[in-house]
Amino acid sequence: MLNVARGYHKAVLLPSGQVLVAGGSDSGFNHLSSAELFTPATGQWTMTGTMKSPRVGFAALLLPNGEVLAAGGQNPMDTALNTAELYRPTTGTWSWTTAMANARADNGAVLLPDGTALLVDGWDNTSDTPASELYNPTTGTWSTAATFNSPRFHTTATLMPNGQVLAVGGQDSSHNVFAIAQLYDTGSGPIAPPTLASPKTLPDTALQLTFASRYGSVFSVLATENVAASLSAWPVIGVAVETSPGQFQFTDAQATNSVQRFYRLRSP
Repeated sequence: MLNVARGYHKAVLLPSGQVLVAGGSDSGFNHLSSAELFTPATGQWTMTGTMKSPRVGFAALLLPNGEVLAAGGQNPMDTALNTAELYRPTTGTWSWTTAMANARADNGAVLLPDGTALLVDGWDNTSDTPASELYNPTTGTWSTAATFNSPRFHTTATLMPNGQVLAVGGQDSSHNVFAIAQLYDTGSGPIAPPTLASPKTLPDTALQLTFASRYGSVFSVLATENVAASLSAWPVIGVAVETSPGQFQFTDAQATNSVQRFYRLRSP
């Protein structure tokens, strides 16, 4: 079980196959800054670096460089935040990144085909936040994106194969719940599915593959020893992250030299 009981937290799958759980609040509604990691291979939870700010109702997602972005949410005074921070799995630490232009809590977030992160909606202490923002992991900066026609929070944002983001449902500051949906056009056009080719075993027995996809893409990696198994029976072992153009990386902690393993990729 978790080392710290928490609700209203966020969980993100890391390139290592571990799951990062961060923030939230305890049973007394005290906001938390603690974070911990779940390791599937051992079934154990371990504490990791403490967030720069306790927060609930924030957005969190994995970036193409393998870091985790946590943005917005509420602080212990229930004030909406415009701050953002990054978790670096290689060091187990959090660091500040540039703050957003708008405070927003209970906001949605989605990774776009070009590797930027889109944050949508939320509320800013007094009203709903209509302006969306884009985070560029390369520069560590934010820019203003499209304004929603119907501001709200508690919405969901999903990247679709045609390159558009579908924002669905949510509610406004007057507690009106929405059935409407809106589309954000990323301008990327249809997203081509990933392909794997040119398998090669390296001297250290590592497996090298060539991936073809859009730069900045992040994919779940599925693995099995039975290639005939139905796709639903292929467990997710982690994510493949594009570390540089045309080069992806993932780790299979369950692989051995004596067992043949088969892999698939899919959008997270």
